[in-house]
Amino acid sequence: MAPGFTVIRRSGKIQVQVAILHSGQPSSLTSWIRRDGDIAALMGSLYYKQDLISKIKSVSPALYENDADLALAAYQDMGMSALDLLEGDFALVIWDAKGRRLIGTRDPMGGYPLFWMNRPDRQLFSTEMSALAATQKPQRLNDEYFAEYLMALLPHEEEPREECAYAGIARVLPGTAVIMGVSGAEVERRKCFDWMSRIVDPGSDDPAEIAEQYRPMLTAATRERIHGRTMAHLSGGMDSTSISLLARDLIRSGAGEYPLHTLSLIYEKLPLLAEEQLYIDTILRGEENMCAHKIVADDMLFFDPFEDPPLCDEPYPGLVSFPIARCTTDAAAREGCLTVLTGIGSDEVHVIQPYYLADLLRSRRMLEAWRHVHIWAYECNSGPWGILQQYGIEPIASAWRIPLFHRRTEKRLSRQTDATIPPWVRPGFARRHDLRERTMEQLQRRYRRCSQTALSLAIDMVEQRAGDAVRWGVSAPLGIARSHPFLDPRVFALGLGIQARMRPAPGERKPVLAATMEGLLPEIIRRRKAGKVGFDEVYFLGLTRNEPTLQKLIRQAPGDVWEIFDPDIISSVLKQAGLVTATSRQLQRLDITLSLIIWLSIEKTHPLSSRRSRGVNVIDVSESPF
Repeated sequence: MAPGFTVIRRSGKIQVQVAILHSGQPSSLTSWIRRDGDIAALMGSLYYKQDLISKIKSVSPALYENDADLALAAYQDMGMSALDLLEGDFALVIWDAKGRRLIGTRDPMGGYPLFWMNRPDRQLFSTEMSALAATQKPQRLNDEYFAEYLMALLPHEEEPREECAYAGIARVLPGTAVIMGVSGAEVERRKCFDWMSRIVDPGSDDPAEIAEQYRPMLTAATRERIHGRTMAHLSGGMDSTSISLLARDLIRSGAGEYPLHTLSLIYEKLPLLAEEQLYIDTILRGEENMCAHKIVADDMLFFDPFEDPPLCDEPYPGLVSFPIARCTTDAAAREGCLTVLTGIGSDEVHVIQPYYLADLLRSRRMLEAWRHVHIWAYECNSGPWGILQQYGIEPIASAWRIPLFHRRTEKRLSRQTDATIPPWVRPGFARRHDLRERTMEQLQRRYRRCSQTALSLAIDMVEQRAGDAVRWGVSAPLGIARSHPFLDPRVFALGLGIQARMRPAPGERKPVLAATMEGLLPEIIRRRKAGKVGFDEVYFLGLTRNEPTLQKLIRQAPGDVWEIFDPDIISSVLKQAGLVTATSRQLQRLDITLSLIIWLSIEKTHPLSSRRSRGVNVIDVSESPF
């Protein structure tokens, strides 16, 4: 049963419905408060509370009962500007009795979902889309949403648009407040957070000097996320190992329940991933401050969830790798952990790619660009034209809106690119929803939202990280907070400054993180020249094993699916994919398509309105208490 809350304004009353779990109690991740006629309901957690408390003058800090209470106190003291100061992983709704308005907001990374509906007879905010869908008769699916979903450049947690899979329901965007006043009146949106305005210049391009700023910030972000018994994902790579070691030291000094638990997936039969055991064992050998848990994961392949898919409010492109994410949470639940820490988000900051080549071309420094292309081609053991196209020509072409599309009849997976409309999408649907223009707009947002290509790409990638379906749908129902210190906005704001300041050097991998973790991270990991490899094995083995299930899924899909897709082409492409004729990157839109087909199939048999949490605490409050 999903935790969370619904806030409804109708007939002169404000009603707060708080979901009750199987234990008979609300989730520890949900809090609410009523004070002086105002109400606040919050799902998730606030961080850096002492910084916020120091800015509140009207109420003694000792009086704050929970995170909802703290958020309400900040709002009552500072008004709407308080929303700009809230930090954490949260969805928050406030009823302002004096202003007679409902306000819903989320943190910049969209830690928890929040949906809204503004109707003449009622206004609603809810962390459960099903609560809003239940008020609609009949429910209508939203083709505009599906068109945007299909043309995503990367698998993502949620669409960066208000539109949802169901017409008439909207999402509160991360870092945004939605304000609803008099019923039926126009809804106001207020931007509470903007990445471009938050960039922190490190003041240096020397990794050692940047590390002096970065390590305290990353340590603080990890400390804020430790609550009670904590488990960290320990993969043997630099990212998860860094967080695990920081958490270990923090817990040893009293930040959480001792000891730190770690979870590692171990591969014995897959040769490339089996090499990671060396790095995991290097960390754990002789370690007395970690309680290590290992799971043999050779049989945990991508696409396995398609046999028995979870019920999701909206299509979820990460469904292909769902077993890996779910096993971490299940292990944490078995050990009674309240928190799971990951290394997610590090690549967006610390992998600095040579997109400065596009900037050189744009500034007409052709000879310098060509010289650097050859340097990178030698380092990457690649041809210079491939480097030039990926890091130079494609970003510029998207900015000039040059449609680098292959022919529509091109069905070879090896020829698919970010700018290609998948051949299995019916031409009528593609024309009706202008998929070509949508793709060009997405490419332009990726590469040209600012003058530096690498910085633009980093901002786009962190926005694609917004939301966390595993956190919402798997961890939260078990009372577990899933957190990512690298995605802390304070950390990431400095990370964007690193992307803007530093030019990558061939042969270096994550130089700032390596300098940050000097003396803590074992040298065998800190000096790794290449990142973790081998998950293509898990992908293609899973694709081969599950092809019969996927083909059956295609044959049995409901009829309206084929208004969007050609089943014969999808079936043919699926057979090609099993022969490893393309990279996993080139198959991303196929993954997205399959996740949409399975979601539409589930929607036919398990409509969203039938999935609403049945057990709720209901609190009714008069709209005008004065």
